[in-house]
Amino acid sequence: MSFPGAVFPPPHWSGTLRIEHLWPASPEFPPHLGDSAVVCRRGTIVSVGSWPERNSAHLQKPIVDLPGHIGPALINAHSHLELSHLRGSVTRGLGFEAWFSSLVGLDLMDLDSKTLDQAVTEMRDSGVVHVADTCSRLPELVTSALNRGGMGFHLFMERIGFKDRGPDGRAPSPTVAAHTVPCGHALYSTAPTILAAAK
Repeated sequence: MSFPGAVFPPPHWSGTLRIEHLWPASPEFPPHLGDSAVVCRRGTIVSVGSWPERNSAHLQKPIVDLPGHIGPALINAHSHLELSHLRGSVTRGLGFEAWFSSLVGLDLMDLDSKTLDQAVTEMRDSGVVHVADTCSRLPELVTSALNRGGMGFHLFMERIGFKDRGPDGRAPSPTVAAHTVPCGHALYSTAPTILAAAK
């Protein structure tokens, strides 16, 4: 059994991972464990320890060998995937004013699936398994890309400004709604009525 494009099992997987080099990042374990067993039941790690100390007859099946180095996955707690098409298009290294001036002239809606897929793949390949994405314009496109990439996620549907426009009338699809949380941009940039409604 293999896990294509990732070093972590699917969310509800049961089985045992035999890991060549495990870096558990937990005070309960030494910093490094060589030849380790990680037992999973329905997506939850239930046991970690040295492979030689385990009786393989009692380990959760299937048993999957993972060579190399394995560590905890990462959570990207603040991303803007719907802006991923702007990569390389804004001024860098000249301060906030130059950056912002170059940003406001760009088309924020010119997003395509290929660019989104590339951004999701780069995150996943760097060890990210869950994303908290701030989204306000293209939730369907972002949701589809995250699902295609096998990424866990929440979408923060951001509102900004002091004019409460009320609901925009578009109901998100059930797939998007299952991952959506309403929010305001910040206390200094969002009307109190919008923030209260999001709460």
